[in-house]
Amino acid sequence: MFTITKEFHFSASHVLDQLPAWHPCARMHGHNYIVVLELSAEDDALTPAGFVRDYRDLDAFKKWMDDTLDHRHLNEAMGGCLYVFGQVRRGVRGS
Repeated sequence: MFTITKEFHFSASHVLDQLPAWHPCARMHGHNYIVVLELSAEDDALTPAGFVRDYRDLDAFKKWMDDTLDHRHLNEAMGGCLYVFGQVRRGVRGS
């Protein structure tokens, strides 16, 4: 089994609506995020060039992440982590 990883970085804000109004994290605040994408393949599933996946195939995901999440308000940009997971799964399988 071969595995590759690629890190993507973005910055975004969010509000934790479930907290009481007096809690500091209930106010809008931001973080710097790191998304680690890990892909694996067995020997017989490598590309003809011997790659798990060509890193250039991940350019579309980087563009989507920059356009959708970077410097955005996450409460508006996405419905939670499962949204991001679904986008990644569709993007990687679709390319």
